[in-house]
Amino acid sequence: APVQLSKPESWNDAEIRAMKGVSDVVKLDYGVAVVADSYEHVIAARNALKVKWSDAAASGYNSEEALNKTYAALSHDASAEKSSVKKTGDVEAAFAGAAKVYKASFLSDYGYHAQMEPLNGVARFNEAGDRLEVWEGTQAPDSSRAKIAQALGLKPSQVVHHQQYMGGGFGRRTITDYTIEAALIARDVKKPVKMIWTREEDMTHDTYRPP
Repeated sequence: APVQLSKPESWNDAEIRAMKGVSDVVKLDYGVAVVADSYEHVIAARNALKVKWSDAAASGYNSEEALNKTYAALSHDASAEKSSVKKTGDVEAAFAGAAKVYKASFLSDYGYHAQMEPLNGVARFNEAGDRLEVWEGTQAPDSSRAKIAQALGLKPSQVVHHQQYMGGGFGRRTITDYTIEAALIARDVKKPVKMIWTREEDMTHDTYRPP
């Protein structure tokens, strides 16, 4: 989706299903998954998707304006609401008694985690549909297994998690959204699924570090 928590309402389903290599199209809560026999065929179909998205709380939010105007103005507003995390010494007295006072402003942008490899995972159900295997490079395999089980209505004992090497993590790989998607798609199509987010999807749906 163009913004987080926006839902797909409709798309050109018949056109996508008719494309070369495409075997299925799966609706997810916050996206549309294309299943095909190669990454190239998936990307071609994904790029041809024409999705109508619902509005979400973040629709219309301008992060650049918030960062460069709203937040910057707040940092210079003496009347702005504030709270102390920790106080040591008397800062006001130190400034009042200083021979010289220097002022400078520093601005930091939102931080994208930028792990080396795009987010990805592999999921496979058994024939009975009551046992799931996932292959994933994660920084938190214990919570990943628990979250996957919860999202699919399974017990943790029904999920086998195969920990893989990571192409970087930096905190982003403690969140299991992409692996849950892989499992949901595999359950729907009843086949093993290798799921890869494009870098554009990764950047759109990262959890950006605050400035």
